[in-house]
Amino acid sequence: MFRVVLVLALAGVVNSLDSRTILQYLGDNAQFSTLLGLLRDTHLDLVLQAPGAVYTMFAPTNSAFANLDPGLLDYIKGDPRLLQRVLMGHVLDSPFISLDMKNEHTERTLDGDIVRFNIYDNGKIYTVGGAAIIHGDDVLKNGVIHTINDVILPAEGDILQQILVDDLEFEDLTAAMAALTLFAPTNAGFLKRFPTADSIPSDMNQVKELLQNHVVNGTYYKAGLKDGDVLTTLAGNTLAITRTGTSQVRVNGHLIDGDIFATNGIIHVMNDILDPNGN
Repeated sequence: MFRVVLVLALAGVVNSLDSRTILQYLGDNAQFSTLLGLLRDTHLDLVLQAPGAVYTMFAPTNSAFANLDPGLLDYIKGDPRLLQRVLMGHVLDSPFISLDMKNEHTERTLDGDIVRFNIYDNGKIYTVGGAAIIHGDDVLKNGVIHTINDVILPAEGDILQQILVDDLEFEDLTAAMAALTLFAPTNAGFLKRFPTADSIPSDMNQVKELLQNHVVNGTYYKAGLKDGDVLTTLAGNTLAITRTGTSQVRVNGHLIDGDIFATNGIIHVMNDILDPNGN
């Protein structure tokens, strides 16, 4: 496949064809100094120099690391095995260019985790693990680099494991889905709507519809949601997306937080319930 990449580079399909290695490229670009330092700290720089090996790296910029919650970054740095896992989650063991990327396609990274690719806005936005690719297809001596604007964090199980809804007979709604987006209310969000146990509907069909109204078929990371988007829930209702600047995204007027990665989709946390009547 790497020969194909080289041909594409010569044809102008990829951005550059460079005699430098991945590590040399990172070292020559100041925006990757944090990444390079962490690779050296974990000795993964030695892995990337393995003779004959060809890799793809999704390289977070210094700004991407700076955008992480300081407490989270310190926690990751304080756990060598976790730090290594996070870094290896940015590397594939074969060349992978933008032409290989298909919406909802998944690949396994060096740490064995799954990373998901998504394409939004008619091909204008490409994401990997929820991070937008801001510059891609730099072909180097021993692989390919795509620059990304966020750090990819490991997925923690699948959505069914995360939302614990077996008792609500919700499993049949999601088991057959390849990729899902869940808008997950916090405990405080549930208490706003259901302050007491008696206020929870006794009709399980109503409960199921309420849960369905928080799930969308397909993976919609924050990076791929734009102002004016309309999503259809499993309940058949619509969710209106509004976006302010680059960070604040609202669903039906309710602010969503973060991207929690799952092997079969994405979870957005919110402090409200999405009512089937559109609220």
